[in-house]
Amino acid sequence: MARAARSEEERGAADAIPGVAPPRETTTLVGQEAAERTLLDAYRSGRMHHGWIFAGERGIGKATLAFRLAGRSPLEVCEHMSERGIFVAGGDFYATTLADRLGINATGGFVRAGLAPYNTEEEVEAFLEALEELVS
Repeated sequence: MARAARSEEERGAADAIPGVAPPRETTTLVGQEAAERTLLDAYRSGRMHHGWIFAGERGIGKATLAFRLAGRSPLEVCEHMSERGIFVAGGDFYATTLADRLGINATGGFVRAGLAPYNTEEEVEAFLEALEELVS
């Protein structure tokens, strides 16, 4: 989702943990160890759930999500969102091996959406409403 540009410092300050590098500067997943284990266990068992919720304390990366909607290609989702002024993207986002192993690369990969502290409640609601239109 896009909004007026803010400085790098303004964007990062709203959700920073002192002494911890922001997500774009590290490959370490901070604060999501239990979720990471759960996802890996589900993947290894071959029984992935249809939906996941990631939550947590301020400063742990959860502002960007990659997802798929059953019965919809990433391209369809991106076009639907774009028609409503919501900017998301489709692809593998450098997670090619994961997308290949999940068997979704051939059909467009994931949809990626970024929500950040500078998004308004109205923008988040518009995003959720647009997703609901696609699944109803």
